[in-house]
Amino acid sequence: LQERINQANAGATITLNSNTEIAATLQITKNLTLDLNGYVLKMGGTGRVIHITSSAEVEIKDGESNRAHTGEYAALPAGGVITGGKAESGGGILLDGGCTLKLTGGCITDCRATDTGGGGVDLRGSTAILYISGTARIENCTAGEMWGANAIFNSGTMYADGGTVDGTVNNQGTIKHSNGVTAVTVFKKAVYNQQAGTIEAGMYNETVENNGTIIGGTFYVAVTIQKGYWGWE
Repeated sequence: LQERINQANAGATITLNSNTEIAATLQITKNLTLDLNGYVLKMGGTGRVIHITSSAEVEIKDGESNRAHTGEYAALPAGGVITGGKAESGGGILLDGGCTLKLTGGCITDCRATDTGGGGVDLRGSTAILYISGTARIENCTAGEMWGANAIFNSGTMYADGGTVDGTVNNQGTIKHSNGVTAVTVFKKAVYNQQAGTIEAGMYNETVENNGTIIGGTFYVAVTIQKGYWGWE
């Protein structure tokens, strides 16, 4: 798969045609679309699954979201899946500053960040951008407990345009919404909005701990506000 990525022209679409196990992190340095096509992309070695660099704009979609898995992958959710990654940060996908990821389909699951967070996706740097929309899902990922970022660590900009995030989020950037888009991302677990964080949009089904700024969004459970350095009220 890395060879196909290296040989592809900028702007090309790479479509999986079978379940694919990799032994080294996929490095994406150019504008590409990756269609999971209902198959599994699994890290079988050590490291994160995907690392996006060099100001690349990448779309990950799923052309066969109802495809059921069998054999060793039978327990995974139907459709395209990214799984098995393990790294200090961004166990599923690490997105460097200056890069853009449009996550429009597929499921990132069972990935782990061992240290600074982002078991599913890590937006590293203020100029990293993530659009999550459509049928995209992040679930059952883990990270170091102190960071509260099992699903996403965000220090850039996340456009909450649909899909679901079923895991904790550490927000040190901005969570907002694209103009003209009606769907919103559903956050099913706690969100930790840090001092540098701003929430402008999203649907929150669990507690939000806010030490930053909230100017929009829909909240179905308590929002707790930090009072002083130690306490919450």
